Amino acid sequence: MISRSHRAWIGVLAAGVLSIPVLSGAIAAPKKKAPPKKTAPKKADPKAGMTAFKTEGCAGCHKAKDYPMAGEVGPDLTDIAKEHKAADVAAYIKKPKAGSVMPAFKGPQATLDNMTAYLMNQK
Repeated sequence: MISRSHRAWIGVLAAGVLSIPVLSGAIAAPKKKAPPKKTAPKKADPKAGMTAFKTEGCAGCHKAKDYPMAGEVGPDLTDIAKEHKAADVAAYIKKPKAGSVMPAFKGPQATLDNMTAYLMNQK
């Protein structure tokens, strides 16, 4: 029969053996890499957006503050910022409603951001 003092030592040893993997895992665990820093998005340039509005063909169908003599096929966009949010305008430029003659914009995101900034600055 095992005495009480031997049982105590067996319990201590067993606890120590069982805790080694836990402790070694905590000590030897690889350090997590810091998440990559998100760079702040560049501010959209309304002036570049004004140029893009014409070069992308928007002025062929739409009037705007700087293009009052432009096309009349599409709606006048002079007051669009008073009625719509920038995100909604950008979404519509990328994907016009079904049945619209307006083509979807497939250019770079920066150009879309610039055109949206231009349209939103016509308040």
